[in-house]
Amino acid sequence: MSDQKIELYKIRDFGQKINATIVYIRRYIKHLIVPVLLLILPAALLAGFFIKDYMATAMSFGAMDDPEVFNSWFSEVLVSYLGMMLVSLIAGALFFMIIYEFMTYVSKEDTIPTVGKLYSEPLGRLPGLMGLFLIIGIISTMGFFFFIIPGFYLAIVLSLATPIYLFEKASIGASISKSFKIIKGKWWSTFGILMITTIIAGAVSYIFILPSYALMFWEAFTSAAQNPEDPEAIAQAFGGWTFALGVTLAMIGTYICYIIPIIALAFQYFNLVERHEGRGLKQEIANFENIK
Repeated sequence: MSDQKIELYKIRDFGQKINATIVYIRRYIKHLIVPVLLLILPAALLAGFFIKDYMATAMSFGAMDDPEVFNSWFSEVLVSYLGMMLVSLIAGALFFMIIYEFMTYVSKEDTIPTVGKLYSEPLGRLPGLMGLFLIIGIISTMGFFFFIIPGFYLAIVLSLATPIYLFEKASIGASISKSFKIIKGKWWSTFGILMITTIIAGAVSYIFILPSYALMFWEAFTSAAQNPEDPEAIAQAFGGWTFALGVTLAMIGTYICYIIPIIALAFQYFNLVERHEGRGLKQEIANFENIK
């Protein structure tokens, strides 16, 4: 590749990590966008379908004084919600895996991987990563339950478990344990880089979200205005395919934008590992010694 190689394992200050994230995305986004879209298009369509059903069912209370009707309604809401959560969990795990596999491959091979390579290599670790996400969610939720601050602290610490698990092919337990080790003295910088890049991603994602939501709510309120005596009018609008399409488009845009904090988190991980282990420096020394 003609461009100068971007070092991954390197000590960087806060501004350098933000800059490395921007440079990396500018250089490789055209190569990342195809595998990312191949993932998020079906995921967004499925999520849109489940959210459509969830919203339509949740807003259609019907005769709630009838236990049988209520039980049927609750079952439908639960199934739609669980389907929505499962799709989000799988898509989120694959999203991290594809991006981090891309970064690993480019760093090692100094070339762009094929889409097939990106999808085939990490798939065996998908169940483990989903399990890690669930454990992180449970631990963080328990922390939030106890006065909020512990949950906030744990969520930032455990954010590093994902890059550890994927870049180092570590076990779930080792990933969680190491995240506590390498973040010592760097919690605030980890929080800062995640907060800033997440805000940037969230702000940019509104380019996709606002038009989609405007379309969805316009249809809902138009339906209600046309059928003012029908209590199910809004529910039917939220259960329509316009709503599903709007959700799908919003999710596609959101996923693309959240490439930013995911890559920023990777550079924070590389920075912290280099500070603790000097992995990049050791590689440079080894390369120097191998020069004939």
